[in-house]
This record gives sequence, C-alpha cells and structure tokens, in this order.
Amino acid sequence: MIVHADADPVAAARKVASTKYTTGQVCISPSRFYVHHTIQARFEAAFVEVARSLVVGDGP
Repeated sequence: MIVHADADPVAAARKVASTKYTTGQVCISPSRFYVHHTIQARFEAAFVEVARSLVVGDGP
C-alpha cells in the first residue's frame, strides 16, 4: 500500500485498516504501508483509532 503526499491520510487509513482486519481469508489484505512522511502521523493516528475500535472475541 502506497499513500502519496496528496492523499487524504485519514480516509486512506480507515479504508486500509478495514481491509487489514477481517474475519476471513483475504488474499489482497495489505501487509506493508508506505506512507509519505508529511502525512504519516495523521495516517497512523487514524489507523490506530480503527484498530482500537475493533471488538475481538467470540461472535454473537
């Protein structure tokens, strides 16, 4: 996953975080993120926000 300097870092982080953490096998799940240094902090913060919101455990 490459995120260029002119990308929306929050939108990109939310999209890739939702595809990274899935309940099934996903062959296209990103494993490396190359984010331009000028938007890295905002990307990381948004990605962490999504990751922390996930509920882990047995399903209903």
